[in-house]
Amino acid sequence: MGRIYLCVFLLGLLLPSINARRDKFFRKDYTYIEELNAFYKVHWDSSGDTWDSAFLACNDEEANLFYPKQKEEWGPVKVLMQNMTEQPNVTDIFVGYHNKYHLGEFITVDGHATPYPLIKDVIDNSMDQCILMSINTGEFRISPCARDPESPLPFFCKKEIQEDMSCPTVDKGYKYSTELRRCYKVNKTPKLWSEAVQTCYMEGGMLVLAETSEELQKLSRFVESGTYSSGFRKLYPREEYYTLAGQKFKGEINKYQPVERYNNYGEPEMVYGTCGAIEISRGARSSTESCDTYRPFICQMEISKD
Repeated sequence: MGRIYLCVFLLGLLLPSINARRDKFFRKDYTYIEELNAFYKVHWDSSGDTWDSAFLACNDEEANLFYPKQKEEWGPVKVLMQNMTEQPNVTDIFVGYHNKYHLGEFITVDGHATPYPLIKDVIDNSMDQCILMSINTGEFRISPCARDPESPLPFFCKKEIQEDMSCPTVDKGYKYSTELRRCYKVNKTPKLWSEAVQTCYMEGGMLVLAETSEELQKLSRFVESGTYSSGFRKLYPREEYYTLAGQKFKGEINKYQPVERYNNYGEPEMVYGTCGAIEISRGARSSTESCDTYRPFICQMEISKD
């Protein structure tokens, strides 16, 4: 476990100064296709064993399961598939059309009618049906919504751009704070500290860090009350705390949260948390807790200095 946290910390040392990008940006693992003005990511993993799990994988990344709004959209997507280092031995992908509500017709993943006729086959309203698309031809066919877990299908996640670039990302979860002059996003789904670090990094940001009482108070006026993971942690064998940017944490830690664990002899012992947190109530303060605690977290993103 210690090696995992050390790797996460070293990842923080490699973080660049996150300034506004002149190019459009969503996540580090998404590819922007200019002619479609959208971001795409191909998944080929166990989440492709059902349509539902594919939908959830995209939703977790705040994107949608891809479907072509124009018939020609499959072309650039095909190129992304061809550029994969390891090519799937399949010709079909899940797309965001389904008949899960048994309406007598297929609808899109975002609840709309299909943008054009998909197939001539008769829909079976007695069962859930989903649509597969041939990556080679762009043609559609009806399929069950679940696959053999041993042979999952690839699928694409898509993030469309809405032209409000006050924050240097198309992720609308980021909001600009005029007091702190940064963009912040509250992730309400609890994650481990290491997972929170990774999520913020992939989004182009950094796990929130506030080292002065002034920053903490301003932050408390910007987000709801709660305890959130923060971007600092203890590095053994030292008793000092370091930030994800590789600097000593300069803030005051007002509360060290003890955690009960059992030693090798089965005896209970109290240990103090080594990962950073911010407690926001009527005010705000820095604290520590176990790195194995699931917490909501805040990502921060710098904006242009221009």
